[in-house]
Amino acid sequence: MTQNRRIKKVRYDGAKVVIHYEVERNDDAIDEYTLSCVDAPTQAFRDAIAALGNLIANWTDVPASWAEGCEIRGAFFLHKRGIFGGGFTALKPLCNCNSPLVLNMPHKPSEPYSDGGDESVCLTSIESELLCAVCAQAELYLDGERAQMALALALDGE
Repeated sequence: MTQNRRIKKVRYDGAKVVIHYEVERNDDAIDEYTLSCVDAPTQAFRDAIAALGNLIANWTDVPASWAEGCEIRGAFFLHKRGIFGGGFTALKPLCNCNSPLVLNMPHKPSEPYSDGGDESVCLTSIESELLCAVCAQAELYLDGERAQMALALALDGE
């Protein structure tokens, strides 16, 4: 893991992983990078993204049954004034449309940006934990941790 690396966005559509990240240099300059890779992520990576689906009902004020069937496509993160925050994107299939409903959850900080700010709109500990799990899996992916690739074995006589 690169010590000065901050994950900004993670997306997985079932075929490709896209990770946007930045690296702060010693001179306070920031380099931005994007990895777009077809190497399959680990099951832990897929599970971390899917777990964000548990947050849809509370985040959007809809019944839990409405959130069933939503697919999480990614998450985004912000590090502003030393405060971590983020949100995520979900797709809800629609019966009478060829395209899903796209739900972009609004950004939530882990704590208010100013004194006296409204803490009710901040990430709960569970929300923060689930978003941090996605960041951690993205870090591992960037460091080369991927799903086991199937090896084709040639068997003699078969």
